[in-house]
Amino acid sequence: MQPKDYLGMNLRNLKYIDTDNKKAIDFTNSKLKTKFFLSARQIRVPRLHRIIKSHKDLQRLDFASLPGNTVLKPNKGSQGRGIIPFKKRQGTIFTTVSNRVYDDQFISKHILDILDGKYSMGFLPDLAFFEEKIESHKDLKDLAPIGLPDIRIIIYKGFPVLSMLRLPTEESKGKANLNSGAIAMGLDLISGKVISSYQNGKLIKSKYINSFQVPYYKESLEMGVKIADITKLNFFGCDIAVSKNGPVLIELNSRPGLKIQFVNNIGLKKRLEKIDDLKYKGQKQAISLAHHLFSSSSLEKNTQNPKTININNKATILYKNKKIQAQILIRTDKNSTYLSKDIQAELNIKKDSKIKVKTNQFSEIIKLKTLDDIPPQSIVLGKKILSEYNVSFNNPSKKIQLPKAIANKQNIFYKPQINYGQVDYQIYQICQSLKLVEKLKPINLKQELKKFAKDPSYNPQFRYDSFDEFVYNKQNALLNIKCDDSALGQIYEEKKTELFNLLNIIQNIGSPEILHYFSKYIPAPSYHEYKYAKKLRALRTPIKSKNLNTKEIKKIIQKTLDEYKLNDWKIQEKKTMLGKFSVNKQDKIFIKQGTSVSEFRLKQIIAHEIMTHVFTTENGKKQPYLLFQDGMANYIQTQEGLAIYNEYALVGQQDRYFSAGNMISSYISLEKSFSSAVAELIKIGFTKTSAIKHVLKTKRGLSDTSKPGGITKQCIYTRGALKVEKFIKNGGDIKDLYVGKIDIDKLEVLKKLKCLNKAKHMPKQYLS
Repeated sequence: MQPKDYLGMNLRNLKYIDTDNKKAIDFTNSKLKTKFFLSARQIRVPRLHRIIKSHKDLQRLDFASLPGNTVLKPNKGSQGRGIIPFKKRQGTIFTTVSNRVYDDQFISKHILDILDGKYSMGFLPDLAFFEEKIESHKDLKDLAPIGLPDIRIIIYKGFPVLSMLRLPTEESKGKANLNSGAIAMGLDLISGKVISSYQNGKLIKSKYINSFQVPYYKESLEMGVKIADITKLNFFGCDIAVSKNGPVLIELNSRPGLKIQFVNNIGLKKRLEKIDDLKYKGQKQAISLAHHLFSSSSLEKNTQNPKTININNKATILYKNKKIQAQILIRTDKNSTYLSKDIQAELNIKKDSKIKVKTNQFSEIIKLKTLDDIPPQSIVLGKKILSEYNVSFNNPSKKIQLPKAIANKQNIFYKPQINYGQVDYQIYQICQSLKLVEKLKPINLKQELKKFAKDPSYNPQFRYDSFDEFVYNKQNALLNIKCDDSALGQIYEEKKTELFNLLNIIQNIGSPEILHYFSKYIPAPSYHEYKYAKKLRALRTPIKSKNLNTKEIKKIIQKTLDEYKLNDWKIQEKKTMLGKFSVNKQDKIFIKQGTSVSEFRLKQIIAHEIMTHVFTTENGKKQPYLLFQDGMANYIQTQEGLAIYNEYALVGQQDRYFSAGNMISSYISLEKSFSSAVAELIKIGFTKTSAIKHVLKTKRGLSDTSKPGGITKQCIYTRGALKVEKFIKNGGDIKDLYVGKIDIDKLEVLKKLKCLNKAKHMPKQYLS
């Protein structure tokens, strides 16, 4: 490494760290902010076990409920300070990965130090949290039996520029911290092969040089570039662990250490300067260009061959005394040179002919190959010719008009041929496998409710099955589904993001932190919404009507099904249900055994369940994609909002008593313990049975219901109805909401698709 290529700390801070962007720096400094933001955007992160925000949280922490395989971290720590990785627990005694044994008193003191800011930057008050200890890939376990190895990738302007593998040691006490004695291995940026080894300030010999390749390295590199694309961070370090299931983001660092230069024996300054002139962005382009610029094989060839191709210049194509200009593009995933079809046609070039390509820098005779996905007026140079030249990205003195394909930001290096029928079916299969409601049901529900029935001050302690392996498998399946940037591609990409977050919810069932992930799916109710719901509930005028038993209810529902020719739908009684009625997407209407409701309430239920959920399911089946039967991203608020709107629009009474009750119970249950929430709801007019059901709907998903928190689904009914009301008031056509299970905010995008069929099933009141 030449001294002039070395990036020093002062230059790093002055030129490359955006110190004016305090929001971005605060984002990367907070591990929890990073975790919540990126996990909701298809970036895999470790499962969160507990967050301790205050001394009160620490007093309530049950150490015996924590898993043994866990890591304690300060939220705003740096350089590994304050982190304790544990490998097992017996009672409240924990053993670290370096075989140190700590009891709960020692750990409590350590957490107090974290809260007081002992390990945070600037020694400011902080948060502590426990998260999943990732089990390292078996190939990496052989290199580092103790602790968790990780990959550090430096990203600049969306491009990867340098990477290394950090290996914990006994000396580093199981931490991947170079200052504490961990080993670092320099990596070829593109292949992930080990090219050097470093420990305690010097390069060392290693049998793994040129023989070991990091597993899932390509996926790790793609993760780093995707994070840059999502966050728009200018310069950062990305720390990624590799499990048997693939890469897992550990944290981001806005001020990454500079020892990575010594580890690789490569200066960052020179690499960053090369990136400064690059204009082509996007995840695939970033890796493709980095491959040419920074892979060890390219660097070796470029050193021997100083000739340069300027990618921002145009080339002259000569063939049989004819010539034409073409924009130069590069593709390092191809060997040959390719010419766009419009130029071939204009020059009447035959297949496999030899053409002359000339620029200010070079002149070559090239055998031409054909490739379909080339933008017009372009020549694509592959690896064969690129291996003979350096590539320059400097702007030419004369401004060049880019071809249309580039101006429209099409991906010139990677143009996937997306089969959306296949994408649709793959996503449908994942949706069908989630069964979130089933997974949220505690396995000891009956026993715990009996304890509560005997003692109203008791807070149930629920147990759940573990779904970690299921989550990893489905996350991998989602990550392998590729979409483009078309309107349809964006719709499926949003659904993928929602499913990824639902998997985070499933992974955190049993933890208080489930609220953080569920709030990404359905935001928690605000105090303003709570007050509005109380006002709605108070407006109710009791309506006298006949009470109906289960047999009578089934008869009336069947009559409605017959009236609308819904012959495939079946009514089925169930013994155990939280609510009295529900509909699934497999043509079933469920009624809880022994249910009785008033005649008026049944009319509302029919408007809700059949004239909304059943109708939109049937209409979704008539669409070209299963997504509209199963539900777009964020469809649930529109779906339930339309159902509540129909309850009073079709029945003829402005009664929002039940939906308002859902919002009220959600707000109270999230703020209080199980027993306190039930008592509060009874106090404001809920029956005891109703109060328990409402609180249970929020607290399912928690293990210890003495804690605040839960899931937020109950608040969407009133919120969604208000949105539908606003849509109708502003001139929207309610028929548009019946084409399937859609998101009201995506109506304009859906209309552009021009592939959806009109709704066939509709309440008769809306057909006039």
